Amino acid sequence: MLQILRNNCSIYDPCGSYGYCYDDDKGQWTCECKFWWQGTLCDQQSSSGKQVIALGVILGFMMIVIFGIRLHRYLKKRSKTVTLKTQFKCKDIKINQTSSGELSKTRYPSHKLSHFLMGLTCLLILMFAMMQKRNQSKTNRWFQIYGALPIPMDVFAHVKRTFSAVIFAIYADELLRIAKELVSGDDTPSDQGVILVYVLQITRVLIIGLRRYPILAAVYLNTVFTLLCATLYAWFDFAIAIFHSSLCQSEFYPTDKNFNNTEGQKLITNFNYYGTGKKLLYFQLGIDVPQYLCLAYISIKLPVFLYRRIRRPKETIDGLTREQEVLLHSSLPHSTETQYVRNLFGITVIGPSNHRFAWISRYIYHWRDDFRFSSRVLSVYASVFLLLFFITVQMVLRGLPVFHELQKFLQGLIDFIISMMNSSREKSAQKAKSEFQLPDLVQVYLIATIITLTIIISQLLVMLVAIRRNLLQAFRGDDCEIPQRTPSDSIEQAGSSVHFAGYFIGYLLWGYMLVGVIAIIIALIGCSFIRFGSVRFVEDILKRVIPILLIIGFKNYLNDILSQYVFLHQDGSILSLKNRRLFMVFVYFNFFLDAFLGLVSSIIRIGRSIIGGILYMCRLDYATTGRKLETMDEGFSAYCGFIHMECAHRHPVMLFFASHLLRQYLGSSTKVSRAR
Repeated sequence: MLQILRNNCSIYDPCGSYGYCYDDDKGQWTCECKFWWQGTLCDQQSSSGKQVIALGVILGFMMIVIFGIRLHRYLKKRSKTVTLKTQFKCKDIKINQTSSGELSKTRYPSHKLSHFLMGLTCLLILMFAMMQKRNQSKTNRWFQIYGALPIPMDVFAHVKRTFSAVIFAIYADELLRIAKELVSGDDTPSDQGVILVYVLQITRVLIIGLRRYPILAAVYLNTVFTLLCATLYAWFDFAIAIFHSSLCQSEFYPTDKNFNNTEGQKLITNFNYYGTGKKLLYFQLGIDVPQYLCLAYISIKLPVFLYRRIRRPKETIDGLTREQEVLLHSSLPHSTETQYVRNLFGITVIGPSNHRFAWISRYIYHWRDDFRFSSRVLSVYASVFLLLFFITVQMVLRGLPVFHELQKFLQGLIDFIISMMNSSREKSAQKAKSEFQLPDLVQVYLIATIITLTIIISQLLVMLVAIRRNLLQAFRGDDCEIPQRTPSDSIEQAGSSVHFAGYFIGYLLWGYMLVGVIAIIIALIGCSFIRFGSVRFVEDILKRVIPILLIIGFKNYLNDILSQYVFLHQDGSILSLKNRRLFMVFVYFNFFLDAFLGLVSSIIRIGRSIIGGILYMCRLDYATTGRKLETMDEGFSAYCGFIHMECAHRHPVMLFFASHLLRQYLGSSTKVSRAR
């Protein structure tokens, strides 16, 4: 700490950009240097700073050398591999190829208005149930009864997947509203017990599921009568949604019931930020657009299904169940199961996909004609992406006014505290300008929202690639990523598979919130650096952390260089020592050095675990507890159960073989031309 007698800091700042200027009670100024600077005016590099820069340059050079050598070897090895592959037939290499590139808001009419459809919904479900014949016994015809609950969707099939995905996308906003009410306690009478509250919420979820149940069941049954009923029902539901929207019931305007609680103050805050014009109504209209697009798709697609069914009524054999019709499709020449079996035997080459969207993202996601995601995967992802849209829009529209008011409150509070701590207004103003001015919190919030959304979407897309990779691994019995299933785990795997979709959505919500908090902190620090050039608290941390990180990085890359060029044969290509003497000496001295580095590494390990757990919260394929404790992670267990259930019921070889046997059996008595 150095000081000289001159004018105070409010008139003259001699410390420059590398120091902080302070005034004392005697009118003298003092320069406190940043980072590794020293001198009276903080214009000289300290010895610590020179050492850190030198070590950073050495570490950077070592990184360039290591990665440059690895890149050169990779390119050299790749050129040899390409030359070698041309000498073999395609069928010799395609069997082991695994595709290296694998990589509305339905703001339903409120739950009270939805009760109008409950009677019609139950009636349609009852009618569809009476159409189903259930065979309780194959030996006694008296046990062939009518009255089986219709299946809404075959989660293992890939038939009409887009339609099912749109249906599930409609559920996103209503489930978000229920979760928000459950957390905040809105619309919950105080005299009700906690158990009754949860029972009522579960009942609401069941009512939401029943509302679209007849439509999914009708499409699955695929008869003229069921499709006609579903079409009329969907049109009626769409009309009710439009009628409810015409009442101009916006989420941004409170009702008479909750205006006197906190909604009235929120409305005033929104008016102060957005104004009293039509902005909030336009925002509400934009939020409702996905809902009406999904409802319009359903209202148009159902008549198309009905027309196709009327036009081709005899495309299947009488007496076949819907499951048998879907199974027969697996042995058709263009089916994914047939393509998979052909690729196994090397009959066809896995080349560019014929999918209409394959050319768009060929370098991001490699489309394959021998694989399709099941209806459950697409339905969950459709619901998740629409849920992300609703969460992001709600967070932005509701958060901007709050952070705008928070900016004023915090800045006023800081100014008040400074004025109380300093007797001179001029001194306090100078110190507030140098240390305590807040960055624009609205800008910080928007940047944090963009960062959060980018991270979450990237994680979801990576997980989609991981699902396909893990399924293909499970098909060929590879358990390098997913633990192998044992016969004793069948009950546990089936139970865990049921939780996959629900856990996925729940983990996504928590991951979004946690990543959002981390993103706000990072954006706040970054904006402070950009606007003010420094953040004292962060500087103090970096001043202590950077040398340690550089030493650890230097030590790690030194180990890599010695291992590659001194210790191992063939520059590290094989794990065989060529210089045992130097290796033993180096290990001996590292016994003492790594004891110190281990203490630092343990802290870094904890920090990485926390940050990794937050960033990978929405990834069910990632076990936060580690490889040997992965069964303790409920989310990962649900993912493993999902993979094993999909493999057991969607294995392409099994489906192709069973479909071929069924087709041969039916062909002996009746000619089968098409499966569906």
